[in-house]
Amino acid sequence: ITDLIMAESQFNDPPPDGFRFIGVDVIYSYSGTEPAAAYLVTTKAVGEGNVELRDDCGEFPGEVDESSDLFAGGSVAGTICFVVPSADPNMMVYALVDFGTPPVMFAIA
Repeated sequence: ITDLIMAESQFNDPPPDGFRFIGVDVIYSYSGTEPAAAYLVTTKAVGEGNVELRDDCGEFPGEVDESSDLFAGGSVAGTICFVVPSADPNMMVYALVDFGTPPVMFAIA
């Protein structure tokens, strides 16, 4: 989604040389009983060599609205962007809610 991000705003910086922006479509579904905010979910990615990938891509359309409040059975959908090496874009995506909940892993190729 590099071209999409660069076209969205003149203030978005391009990825570093040898990198590109990759978008991952996600749906955060909530099964709790009390309202909670989507920003409580932290989604990260690691690439080859278990190196954490940056997620500072800039503003773009379709980005996950992390300011959403979720209620029992609710969900929020959108795209999360990561800065990945152009030559080897394989990554593992994982999400954490808090320190007491095990991370949820997603394989992305």
